[in-house]
Amino acid sequence: LLAEGKLREAHELATKVVHALEVARVAGPFWQALAVWSDVQRLQGRYSEALVQVRQHLPDASASQDPGPYVELLLAAARSEVELGRLGMAQELMDEVWARVQTGQHLLLRLEAQLLEGRIKLASGQPHEAAYSLQQVVERARAAELVPLAERAKGLLAETLCALGDVE
Repeated sequence: LLAEGKLREAHELATKVVHALEVARVAGPFWQALAVWSDVQRLQGRYSEALVQVRQHLPDASASQDPGPYVELLLAAARSEVELGRLGMAQELMDEVWARVQTGQHLLLRLEAQLLEGRIKLASGQPHEAAYSLQQVVERARAAELVPLAERAKGLLAETLCALGDVE
């Protein structure tokens, strides 16, 4: 639904899924659904609402045996912090992401994190570092056939190269 730009429908579905999983007390999938719900909220400009809900559940998710859902919540929170211009807070969340994500595990999450790290670097006035990071995401995502992620990284890389004055 998000790929089709149907934010209202995506919000309704995400809200229903989050509620159902919360009632069923299924922690891991609930946190993953909450991360998606938060991203929908962010895309609708509801940054604070998204952050309140995600931050409320971060302590419980951090104690989980599987770091995946916790990392997804951290990334959702960091994306909202970037949108709010709170780059220091976003970077603190990213530091926790990197502490939890191991090399060789969770490729998609690592690449999503690296993409967001590139965005933070660009917004922080570090376009050279951003370009390096984003180029790696493009290459690794393509190699893993993660086409949508590769294309998002490619778009941000183009923006970064423009900031550097490299507009071939």
